[in-house]
Amino acid sequence: MFRKAALLLSLLFSLQVILPRFSPFEPRAGGPLAVTREGMPFRWNPAQPIPYTLDRGPLGPLTNEQAAALAEQAFQTWASVPTARVRFRNAGFTDVDVTGANAPAFLNQIMRQCQEQRLCLNPVIFDADGSVIEALLGRGSSTRLAAWAAPLAMTGAEILQGVILINGRFATTPDRLRGILTHEVGHFLGLDHAQLNTEAAFDADPENDRAVPTMFPFFGSHFRAEEWATLHLDDQAAISSLYPAPDFDLTTGTIRGRILYADGAGFMGANVIARKVDDPQLTAISTVSGYRHIGTIPKTDKPFRLGYVGADDPDLLGYYEIRGLPPGTYTVEIEPIDPRFTEAGRVGPLDPPAPLPAPREFYSGPGESDRDDPNDRALITIFPGLIVEDVNIILNTTVTRPPNDECASATPISASSFTDRVNIWMATSAATDPPQSCTLGRRNSQSVWYRFTPPSDGAITLSTLGSGYDTAIAVYTGSCTTLQELACNDDWGLLPASQLTMSVRAGTTYLIEITSAGGPVPRPQEATLVFTFRFSSTGAPFDAAPTSLLETMSDETFTEMEPNNTLATANLITPDVTVIGTLTPTGDVDVFAFEGSAGQQVTIDVDAQSLTPKSPADTVVTLYDGNGRPLAENDDESVDTRDSLLRFTLPAAGRYAFQIRDAAGRGGPSFAYRARVTLTGGAPPGRIIESEPNNSLAQANAITPNATIRGTLDPTGDVDFFSFQAAAGQRVRVDIAAKRLTPPSAADTVVALFDSSGRKLAENDDRASGQLDSLLEFTLPAPGRYFFSVRDFGNKGGPAFTYEATVTLTGGAPTRLNESEPNNTFAQAQTITPDVILVGRLDPAGDVDIFAFTASAGQRLTVDINARTLTPPSEADTVVTLFDNNGAQLAENDDAGSSLDSLLTFDIPRTGRYFVRIRNFSPKGGPTYTYEAILTLTGAASPPGMVTESEPNNSFAQANAITPNVTVSGTINPAGDVDIFAFEARRGQQLLIEVDARSLTPPSPLDTVVTLFDSRGQQLAENDDADGSTDSRLRFTIPADGRYFFRVRSFEGKGGPDYVYRATVTLTDAARPQESEPNDHFAQANRLVPETPIIGTINPAGDADFFFFESERGRTVTITVRARTLTPPSPAMLKLELFFGTVKLEESVASDTRDPALIFMTLPLFGRYFVRLTDTQGRGGPTFTYELTLTIR
Repeated sequence: MFRKAALLLSLLFSLQVILPRFSPFEPRAGGPLAVTREGMPFRWNPAQPIPYTLDRGPLGPLTNEQAAALAEQAFQTWASVPTARVRFRNAGFTDVDVTGANAPAFLNQIMRQCQEQRLCLNPVIFDADGSVIEALLGRGSSTRLAAWAAPLAMTGAEILQGVILINGRFATTPDRLRGILTHEVGHFLGLDHAQLNTEAAFDADPENDRAVPTMFPFFGSHFRAEEWATLHLDDQAAISSLYPAPDFDLTTGTIRGRILYADGAGFMGANVIARKVDDPQLTAISTVSGYRHIGTIPKTDKPFRLGYVGADDPDLLGYYEIRGLPPGTYTVEIEPIDPRFTEAGRVGPLDPPAPLPAPREFYSGPGESDRDDPNDRALITIFPGLIVEDVNIILNTTVTRPPNDECASATPISASSFTDRVNIWMATSAATDPPQSCTLGRRNSQSVWYRFTPPSDGAITLSTLGSGYDTAIAVYTGSCTTLQELACNDDWGLLPASQLTMSVRAGTTYLIEITSAGGPVPRPQEATLVFTFRFSSTGAPFDAAPTSLLETMSDETFTEMEPNNTLATANLITPDVTVIGTLTPTGDVDVFAFEGSAGQQVTIDVDAQSLTPKSPADTVVTLYDGNGRPLAENDDESVDTRDSLLRFTLPAAGRYAFQIRDAAGRGGPSFAYRARVTLTGGAPPGRIIESEPNNSLAQANAITPNATIRGTLDPTGDVDFFSFQAAAGQRVRVDIAAKRLTPPSAADTVVALFDSSGRKLAENDDRASGQLDSLLEFTLPAPGRYFFSVRDFGNKGGPAFTYEATVTLTGGAPTRLNESEPNNTFAQAQTITPDVILVGRLDPAGDVDIFAFTASAGQRLTVDINARTLTPPSEADTVVTLFDNNGAQLAENDDAGSSLDSLLTFDIPRTGRYFVRIRNFSPKGGPTYTYEAILTLTGAASPPGMVTESEPNNSFAQANAITPNVTVSGTINPAGDVDIFAFEARRGQQLLIEVDARSLTPPSPLDTVVTLFDSRGQQLAENDDADGSTDSRLRFTIPADGRYFFRVRSFEGKGGPDYVYRATVTLTDAARPQESEPNDHFAQANRLVPETPIIGTINPAGDADFFFFESERGRTVTITVRARTLTPPSPAMLKLELFFGTVKLEESVASDTRDPALIFMTLPLFGRYFVRLTDTQGRGGPTFTYELTLTIR
């Protein structure tokens, strides 16, 4: 993953120069500019010289030659540090003279080239007149900004690309310009600012200037320019720590320690200085305590996407390390970071810097304590190669931690409502504190704890609204050493405060942890926590329960407990049980969770309109897995009843949840329901033995699932058939073990499924890549007798070709789901979860019905449509079409056999979202154009269709034409033979050619080479060996629509009848852009690709969707939104806003007749822009869809 950043140098009031970062980088003062999440610094590869390229143009009054000479001197200054091993290589000149007219395009080009090809150009740009600064950073910036240095791309812990930009308007004297260049090369190398001898920097005495490091953040106009370009020992130690020479640690010493409070907790943000006693100004090196720990997290990077904000180990909070000390006697002292060093001039991991909670202090030796004299100083003697550990300074201050700083001392809550106000600046986090899921597994800072044991079942609501910092709330059960997280919330909508609501159980103790999610809070005035707690009982509360509350009726019934509107607040139940509930108020949904085992069948039978008295609720029940992914849904149990019935076979052990709602979103006290929830299922019975002859459908062995069959494919060419009875909607699973047996069988099995007429319904060869055993799953479309066969892939056989086939039947009728209009476009597609029976009608004339679903690579889709076979017969002559997420057609079927009904079978090429469209062959329609579509996904699809190469195919003119996705079986015979195949592909498709030979059973002697050509015969790609095997694998992105060829040959030119191979060719499409939640604030914004519409939904109410794009300065952008103008119209009344960073540039608001549209004529800066969409009335929901399009000119 690449990371981008930028650094700048600016002039303030023409009096002093501030040398800041213009970037999302977080500083690590006195050392590395950026630190990984593991606590390691980012740096260039020290084993290679760092190449740089000089601009061709002049620099202010300086010629190109003069400017180039100054740049060479700046690089040489750092390269000449004797204790460092950093090398540079002059890679020549840029192709063009970079000017304001071409700078944005130039930077975009070199960054793209680095990211795509790893050809990373690192230019030193001479901005002759300030126009480049103006083009990149906006009008007027050239009068303030003297330079700009930027590591542009990083990966892992390595800097890959950087840039240095010098403003010619500040090239007044060569010495001053050399100082600017030297400082910027330091940032280019990965160094941050350092604070050392601050008084010398600001005392206006040039004689003291040599005591100030080059990486100091501020330089006044009085500062002696030649000293600016001369590296202080602090600079030399910093660069040597990043790029150490082999003898660096052998010839110098190191001091390590921690800055601590009296209770042992670390303090982050103290400036730590080691000074040589006989030369305290010049022989001195600084760092900042906690520089390897998480610092202030940029608001644009709260999710840690960039990865350079440090480690979350609490032991690193006060840690420091000073390397590169020459032999001698030293003192160690601490001081606060100058409060002027913030934002662009920031020093240290905290912004603003933390005040030192104690006086400045020296390390006083073994007697160091919180009561020693701060001026007592111990002398530390450094020898070459010596590392002095545990030089800890204990702050001379009283430690007043919050009383609930530790989990073990959590504040007990004993009332139904509770509010606490506490300053958490002195709060700590411990290594035993758990990481929190809502901050991407990060252990946060400054935790405080609360404890609550509810006297009855109910719900708790927790909030930090009104707090002065960015909070996160987590709720746990268990002991302080064995915590189990139940719920977690970081940001509540767009606010940095947190809020969550969840169900609780009587007698269970819940531990509540509140932490700082934006990094350590740097100042006490910002560290106020306002915590509000509320408990609502549904049983025996603190106060008497309202008489309207339902009561538990018996051990086999459960009364729903509000709030239970989300997966996080779901009521936990234990089947078998009857749930009693009410959908109130309007829009209420009730969610319940339960545990299930793989293979168990859950049945959820909801009664509402069949109750006495009759409930008005028209229920819908939806089943979810533990990740919140919908698995199945049912609206109406049958045509005659609006109550719901859902049956589903659980695919894995774990937690599941189901939701009950009203189909129209209605509700009220009378919307009662009763849901019977049961779990059934068990292990299959014992093993049976295959009985010959069973080589045909007529001879098939009759079995009764669930059963395990032991069989043998003997003699050569043997096929074994079995038959069984099943009901419509049942799911059959045939799991073949051969290679997995002990000892392994010689069989490479293939299993196929047939209906009673002998029509093949499904087939599977290999259950997964590299696994030759077979696995077939299929949902049976109708009641009756079915058959399956087992054979060897190569039609071989013998006594060693044994297998075991485990056959299971689960489920019953799949969920019946009524088609819901409007569903005429991809944007309106009705989301379904296979397996499902869709009940629909093509009405009026020209109507089409579109359904969306998610499938995994390798699954087999079957869409079986009944229309003319219904009773009474429908008038529909159906056509079914499958599309990928981009809207590209993948497959279509009109008539199945002699019937006008449709049947489509397709192997899913890649995991993602797909669409099925059902229409009439002619544009007719009406009330009698009904259909039922059984849509199923089988868990293991057969490989793409098999074809055999046809000789001669040794040239492009003779190439065998194939249609991916396909598997080609071929032979390189005789020696020197080559096989060539042709296929059509579209731009952007991903091609994968996998050639198996040595991995076949038995192995082929062929050492394959596969080569790809375009339509003109020009070679595009080639692969010989893949993954240590002599078999080949080739991946390629298709550059343009057209015909392509690939060739299979022997590496050695050998051949013969045994030189067989199998080539699997697949083409997959790029994903269609869809809004991806969460994208509720700037840090989570989705990327907008110009000219590519993106589909989104304002859901739930109050939702905000953020997007970003990057553009050069001066471009015109057009942003259009379609919501109310969609067909059918979306109810969303949208507000469209454009930002640069967090600064709003323009907005547009929808009216009753038009959607918002925005044209911004001239973008002010080069950089990242954001788009925000919200509903003007704060509404939202699944129907609040929109289509967003960006155009840049």
